[in-house]
Amino acid sequence: MRLLLVTEDETLAAALMARLQSCGHGARWQREWPAPAPGSDHEMLAIDGALWRAAEATGFAGGGESVPTMLLEEPGLSPAGSAARLEALVESVLAWAERTALGAAQRLMGGELLVDLDRPFIQLNGAAVELTPLEWQVITLLVRRPDRVVSRQEIAQLIGGDATASDNAVAVHLYNLRRKLGRHAIETIRGRGFRLRP
Repeated sequence: MRLLLVTEDETLAAALMARLQSCGHGARWQREWPAPAPGSDHEMLAIDGALWRAAEATGFAGGGESVPTMLLEEPGLSPAGSAARLEALVESVLAWAERTALGAAQRLMGGELLVDLDRPFIQLNGAAVELTPLEWQVITLLVRRPDRVVSRQEIAQLIGGDATASDNAVAVHLYNLRRKLGRHAIETIRGRGFRLRP
């Protein structure tokens, strides 16, 4: 996930950025809202409530945001705020961001399969599934093209770096994925290729 943090509080920003990055999440910090310059590819926004309301009062509420947003309503974190309150706020933002990211992940196979390609994370019937790097690449290819069939040649190119990977190599990877995700998880469309069951 990629989170944009907007706050004038340097103590909060430093603690939250360090925590998010230690968990493998992307994060960017800015002091002003709306941003003086356009452009961030963030997927979530955590913003100081006072900055949000000030923007709202001048007609810039949300700055055109359509991403999940959390208002930070913990005044006086620095310099007088306690370390415990700071840590509690950092943990609450992290928990919200992770719940939001998980909720945005793609559900397939009637909701039995949850795939989040950004983290990366995959869950079958509530249990995490471990995939090899090549298996992740194949799943990524299938998930990103849910409305079309992926050809054997495309998977061969992904596995071998060109279209010459053997049919056996493709079959082995698909077999292992079906073993982990269920034998009906990946459909074979005869004469055309494969797709992940929606």
